[in-house]
Amino acid sequence: VDVAGGDGSEGDENDGGGRGRGLDRKDDLPLDAEGNVFRPSKHAFSAEANDWGFNQFIPLSTVMDENEGFLVDDTILVRVEVQVGFFDLAEGHESRKKTGYVGILNQGATCYMNSLLQTMFNINVLRKAVYNLPTNEDDKPSESMPLALQSVFHMLQFTDIAVDTQDLTKSFGWDVGDAFQQHDAQEFNRILCDRLDEVMKGTKVEGTINTLFQGHFQNYIECINIDFKSVRKEEFLDLQLVVKDCKNIYESFDEYCAEEVLDGDNQYEAEGHGKQDAKKGGKFESLPPVLNIQLRRFEFDFYKMSMVKLNDLHEFYGDIDLDVRDEDGNLKYFSSTADKTVSNKYKLLAVLVHSGSVHGGHYYAYIRPDGTHWLKFDDETVTNVSEEEAIEENWGVSSVPTRMRQANAYMLVYVRASEWDSIMCDVTEDDIADHIRSRLRAEEAARELEKKEAAEAHLYVRMTVATDMDIKSQVDSALFMDLVDVSTLETSMKLPKKMRFGEVKQMMGDKLGIPVDQQRYWRITMNSQGAVRPHTLVDCADDVPLGSLQGIRNRQGQISSFNVYLEHVAPGTGELSKTTRSIFVKKYIADGGSRKTPQLEYVKHVVIPSTISFGNMLSNFKKICGMDESTDCVLLEELKSVPDVNMQEIDLDKSADDQEFPLQNGAILVVQQTPDPCEGSAFPTVTDFFTRVKDRVQVTLKPRTPSPASDKDKKNQPSEVFTLEMMKSWTYDDVSRAVAEHLKLDHPLKVQFTARSVYVEAPRPHAIPYSKDATLQDMCRSQIYTLFYEVIDLPLPDFEKLVTLRVTLHDAKHDEVTTVMVTIPRDDTVSDLQDAIKKAVGDKVKSSDVLRCMEIHHWKIWQVCDPQLQIGECHMEANSANLRAEVVPHAQMDLDKDGMMHVQSLQVEEKENRPNQAFPFSDPFLMDISPTETVGDLKLRVQKEMEIPDEEFAEWKVVLVTSLLTMEPLDDGVVVSEKIPDAGPDVLYGRHGNRSMIGFWHKNKNPRRTHAHLHRNAYGGSGATIKMKI
Repeated sequence: VDVAGGDGSEGDENDGGGRGRGLDRKDDLPLDAEGNVFRPSKHAFSAEANDWGFNQFIPLSTVMDENEGFLVDDTILVRVEVQVGFFDLAEGHESRKKTGYVGILNQGATCYMNSLLQTMFNINVLRKAVYNLPTNEDDKPSESMPLALQSVFHMLQFTDIAVDTQDLTKSFGWDVGDAFQQHDAQEFNRILCDRLDEVMKGTKVEGTINTLFQGHFQNYIECINIDFKSVRKEEFLDLQLVVKDCKNIYESFDEYCAEEVLDGDNQYEAEGHGKQDAKKGGKFESLPPVLNIQLRRFEFDFYKMSMVKLNDLHEFYGDIDLDVRDEDGNLKYFSSTADKTVSNKYKLLAVLVHSGSVHGGHYYAYIRPDGTHWLKFDDETVTNVSEEEAIEENWGVSSVPTRMRQANAYMLVYVRASEWDSIMCDVTEDDIADHIRSRLRAEEAARELEKKEAAEAHLYVRMTVATDMDIKSQVDSALFMDLVDVSTLETSMKLPKKMRFGEVKQMMGDKLGIPVDQQRYWRITMNSQGAVRPHTLVDCADDVPLGSLQGIRNRQGQISSFNVYLEHVAPGTGELSKTTRSIFVKKYIADGGSRKTPQLEYVKHVVIPSTISFGNMLSNFKKICGMDESTDCVLLEELKSVPDVNMQEIDLDKSADDQEFPLQNGAILVVQQTPDPCEGSAFPTVTDFFTRVKDRVQVTLKPRTPSPASDKDKKNQPSEVFTLEMMKSWTYDDVSRAVAEHLKLDHPLKVQFTARSVYVEAPRPHAIPYSKDATLQDMCRSQIYTLFYEVIDLPLPDFEKLVTLRVTLHDAKHDEVTTVMVTIPRDDTVSDLQDAIKKAVGDKVKSSDVLRCMEIHHWKIWQVCDPQLQIGECHMEANSANLRAEVVPHAQMDLDKDGMMHVQSLQVEEKENRPNQAFPFSDPFLMDISPTETVGDLKLRVQKEMEIPDEEFAEWKVVLVTSLLTMEPLDDGVVVSEKIPDAGPDVLYGRHGNRSMIGFWHKNKNPRRTHAHLHRNAYGGSGATIKMKI
């Protein structure tokens, strides 16, 4: 395994397993010539971009599979190749000076968006239109997409630093999780253009999107034998051109406008003329001024049965001429009604590159804003590059080298050459609304101030002061342990290091009313036991500058911290010495009796002698705590609370110096009233109480939206976000009971929880399974105490026994009828499931029909489910799109009759580059075959049942298809049962994935329609839908 950097985005938190997924097999991963999994990338590291990696390098399940060869003798070999080069800071952080342009910061996995934004910004007439969108000066960019986009464009045009797009993504309605979810650049482009078109309506720039990007295509179907032609026009904002088997962009246009013949069972139904042989194709009516082209580099591979990325060589050029003529002198790509006066010569403006595999990667863009010089826009970095790097080096590869190149063009943006000057017009500050310019100038001034403060930070110190009043307010109400949280103190000042300590004392005297001669300062730092305490006396003359004090650091770009406790020294108090200790006193009275809660409070700060026994001082401690002399109590030192509570009982016969842990300055003593066992205290000791405080956490509960495939009623789901105090040691039942009480549910376990992702504010993919032994700490799985909840109809233990199955119903002729969602207990039988399906589909099946359930994966029957088995035993996947229920044909009702056999059958084709390899393209089905039936008999029966004309069926061949999809031709005289001995009636149910099948080989006359659903997610990224509000 070779390891290198990639786009820093979070993965989907699963191990990549599951039947039929491309990640299951090593061959589906990017390999070099030696068979190693190899993912290359490069990144310019800086203080702002110091984290870089792959969202998923290789599935753990693949690594652990001994058959794959990664794991040998419990060892895995990881080879990391690092090439270190010097990064030109002027290029990365001062790119405006070098290139005239700046980059965009990556929020996590937003490289696809950054590439598109840079491209849109450099279509100048579009930028000018965005500037002219009406926005309100009272709007917030994070809540107004037009204003946020104007702000991004303005910063790209006028600032000298990489641009932050957080306001823009917030205006889309995105959260942190969306920023870490990588999407398809082309899909984002379509959605953003659609939203821009919406907000431009009713303004002076209405119609800009269509004017720039919209073209028209004419589809036609023309009958061959009669005079009948159907024409349908459609609009497009971008073109998807095929890469596979096309050497260059012209061959892709040839394929786009190619004509196909509709004949045989694929004849055209001509209105009023019945089925007719026909020619089907399309021509352009017009092309737009700005032509967006998506190169289809993500395709479904029928050999691997998964999505793959095509790194094939595909040439495109800096200039293209689409006014190509055919042999007859007609325009090759345009209809006869197209405007012949419009030139269709185009100049390349931008190349968007995808580096990586189908499972993820990185986007960047090459753009030539001036039409001559190319620039590379890679997130925050902008560099000058050659034309060869921008164009030729992104064609892909004609063969696989030792290190396979996975970076190639994915999108192309061409501008009509005759309109280049008008589209790439000048855009000045005068094109921007006054309130936008004012707002952005204010933002720029704030950034300059922030930069100035950072440059001067080493000249200042942040002094934070704690007083007895601060300690009491925190210890008595919320903090309890330790003394003070300095991050919450109000008295915090930024002071110059040259300021004299005497000036500080005078300032504090004026601010807090403590005379200068009664002030004593203790530095709050970590003591030798690892606890943060005010244990170091600040002992210096008044004329000493702050910067000269011990512990004040002098680091460029950083403000030093100086946290102190200000002791108000009473007049006449003696001087400190080596035999005195500065002590902070708390008292604790356990709950019980008339007290409903324990009482812990801060008492005061005292200075005690370190050589006198605590027994001799006990009455004084009782007195300052307001206790009677007769009260039984013990003294404990609060050593520390992190990571665990550590309390040490004071030996009253010994002094502070003679204790097992000698007391230091800043020590905390707790005077604990001895509890009365009869009072039944829940926390009889302060240690018990602190342990409880340490265990408590504030848990944020957020609603989890049911998945789109779920049949749960989303309207009845609560939408409240709330916070509850819980204990880390609480069990699942305790947590569920608290949430159910808050939501006023009728059962404490009618809630299902999902843990929060470690990296983003989003739920993990799978809910937390119910366990009586699980604690809140186990449920959260991290120190982030956020849980996503979902109200369910049954108590969770019963709910987890249910499985929701997506079932497609087929009739006895194998035609799809409908799809239903069925929820059923896992311990119910398949027979119970078949009854539930009948109930769900209603009158679409007869009461007398017998159903059969099977799982289909990649056009093959994976298993036929035994009606007597439990659903859990069949390992059906929840919400699987592959579960099929079919009405059993009458002829297959009794497979035991006369030794009848069942055989899996499919329709297959062969690819030119994969000889003897079967590619299924239609739904598989079971056929009943007698023990003596020959291939010739079978062909006659199939032709009759499928009503296939003789002329067409003459091209059909019967082949034996193995489990590995290899083909063996079968002659008409071959007895089918002899080729498939494992197809007897006693093995109808169970796994079929490793069995041989009968294939009917013929040409697939409509591959686009057959496999259209396989290309719905052509890009193999997240698969999640991009959301974007206006």
